Amino acid sequence: MKSVRPSIGLFVVMISFCALSASAQIPGAIQTLDASGAARRTFAHREDVFLAAGSAATPCRAAEYLTDGDYYFQVTDSTGRRLLSVDPVSQRRFTVRHGVIEAAAASEPSLPRHLPGPASACGSASLGLAPFADVGPGEASYVVWVTPVSSLDGDPNSIDPVCGDRCFHGFRAESSRLLAFRVEDKRNCQPTFCASGAKFQDANGNGVRDSGEAGIPGVEIDFDSGNGVVLSGLTGPDGSYQVCGLTDGGTFRATESVPFGFLQTGPLDHRLSRRVVARDLGYLISFCDANVSGLDFGNQALPNAIGGTKFEDLNANGLRDPGEPGLAGVSISLFPGVAPNPTGVSRTVVTDTNGNFLFTNSAAGPFFLVETPPAGFTQTTPASGSIGGTLAAGGSSLDNVFGNFRGALTGAVSGLKFLDANGNGLQDEGEGPQPGVTFTISGPAGFTPVTAVTGADGRFNFASIPFGTYTVTETVPAGFEQTAPPAPGTATATLSVSQTTVSNLVFGNHALASPATIGGTKFIDANGSGARDPGEGGAAGVVIRLQGPGAAGPTVQTTTAADGSFSFPGLAPGAYSVSEVVPTGFVQTVPGGGGFIPVTVASGQVRNDLLFGNRIAAPGVAGAVAGIKFLDLNTNGVIDGIDRPLAGIVFVLTASDGSSRQVTSGADGTFLFDGVTPGVYVLSEILPDNFAQTFPGTPSAPQTYTVTVTAGQTAGGFLFLNKC
Repeated sequence: MKSVRPSIGLFVVMISFCALSASAQIPGAIQTLDASGAARRTFAHREDVFLAAGSAATPCRAAEYLTDGDYYFQVTDSTGRRLLSVDPVSQRRFTVRHGVIEAAAASEPSLPRHLPGPASACGSASLGLAPFADVGPGEASYVVWVTPVSSLDGDPNSIDPVCGDRCFHGFRAESSRLLAFRVEDKRNCQPTFCASGAKFQDANGNGVRDSGEAGIPGVEIDFDSGNGVVLSGLTGPDGSYQVCGLTDGGTFRATESVPFGFLQTGPLDHRLSRRVVARDLGYLISFCDANVSGLDFGNQALPNAIGGTKFEDLNANGLRDPGEPGLAGVSISLFPGVAPNPTGVSRTVVTDTNGNFLFTNSAAGPFFLVETPPAGFTQTTPASGSIGGTLAAGGSSLDNVFGNFRGALTGAVSGLKFLDANGNGLQDEGEGPQPGVTFTISGPAGFTPVTAVTGADGRFNFASIPFGTYTVTETVPAGFEQTAPPAPGTATATLSVSQTTVSNLVFGNHALASPATIGGTKFIDANGSGARDPGEGGAAGVVIRLQGPGAAGPTVQTTTAADGSFSFPGLAPGAYSVSEVVPTGFVQTVPGGGGFIPVTVASGQVRNDLLFGNRIAAPGVAGAVAGIKFLDLNTNGVIDGIDRPLAGIVFVLTASDGSSRQVTSGADGTFLFDGVTPGVYVLSEILPDNFAQTFPGTPSAPQTYTVTVTAGQTAGGFLFLNKC
């Protein structure tokens, strides 16, 4: 008849055997490394041994990482009775962060006498164990102890008389982690040996590993010497393990730490060999010049059980990373049915000291689990808030995980609002901020929308926003239209552990077009000075022409009023050219040059400062034809801020009889044909090599002007634009 005992029975056996509970040891694993960072157990010299925490090699296993906190270490002989570390315990302190030893800052070394060593394959800093004394003639076996600072008890230089055998030089055996290693610096050394086996999932509960029964990883196997020295190993991905450093002639009891939610089924009581006996779900081994193998342990999942783990998600990434501890005292509720609609009565349990929870005697069928996050914590996993599944009859579901972050998970969302002067949806040079604009952030269900107003720098900011995905919208000010971001004109921001701030949101507004006005005055320049002097009145009935906006814009005209004023209201924003039709018998004196005035107006702008001046021509005086030449640098067919006058260009004035005259533009780009007799003429330019006309024609179809000249008249305002 097979022997099957629950884990509590094993605990009682262990107490009777060695008066200690190995299952209370700190979780995780420690390693000894050589100077290259490779995990080793045998060294040539004491100075070659370095201490690390966590996995020795990749893949890095979470089960092997230590709990974060401060620790001491010591080196003893194999019995633990003789302390070999020669410096004060205060010199042997280190910190574990994220499950591994944290490197001490160069400016504040935490272990002044212990040299820093290589990093392990899984990111642990390492520390030289030396200085420690030699274990003695013919001996090679050493044990390194690691214990939390909080558990150090009594005098660190001797066994505490009150604590007795439970304290080894101040270190409590039941709350320490131990590892054996060898230093073979002598001619002959006492041997040590290894024990190995496997941990398997005993599906049928018969205590024997049958075909198809998989290994269970991450389970601790302990070898207790009976005097409090406990050497341990963790099962690998396939369930196998090996523990070395067991002394020749020593007697050990091998036990396992039964995984949560499992019942131990093996080993069954039997004798493996003359020196190895399976008894009370463990092994008694007397080592004698040989390694021992085949020490297998079987576990069967509890039937009709639903359980899992609750952990503290230190980095709030929704995953249980190395060094993240379990959370005790958290209420977990089990509901029959599918979330969020239960079909029966719920049950509630509280997580244990390791963060584990378990519901036994659970009914088969669909179920879901919900936690009650402790005060001051925020749930990070599962994202949905609950865990669902279906329990088979007689089956189990033991891998359900809840994670909580201590504190609120919040971030910040910010951005910029700018005045998009040209309406292209981009913030170009010179386009400044727009203050006083209201923005709103809205998000997941239950989140109350929040508003913010842009400051003088055009920036808006939303602080302390819970992690999640949000939509940011603006309230577009009256008289503006939104140009950025593209339709629908909103921006999305997702806050998470990997992105706690979103600051690159950009919104642009362009002022809605409102009518502009261009106007001015036509006056009689009595003294021909080219300026309007006192007493020089306006001239009525003179035709003023306006062309635009842009090169493709139409030409319209108006007539000056009795006071010489003229106005072109209702214009779209853009670039225009304004000129006059010089009356017969007059010569233009203002604006001079080509006789036209370029004007660019913005939305709603009013320009009433244009001046045209004429003087009376003497009787019989011939007329003139005038214009101006510009280099159209941006090839848009309009004179704007970057264009410049072009000198040295030849212009031709051809009469109706075919005769012609030529003049060349000056440094300011102007040209003038004087002494022109009344008649009809064609005005053209001679394009230089590699130039093309952009106004009055196009590069593919250059144009000319037809000009009518009357006696004494200056026909002006003729514009030519070229690109090269």
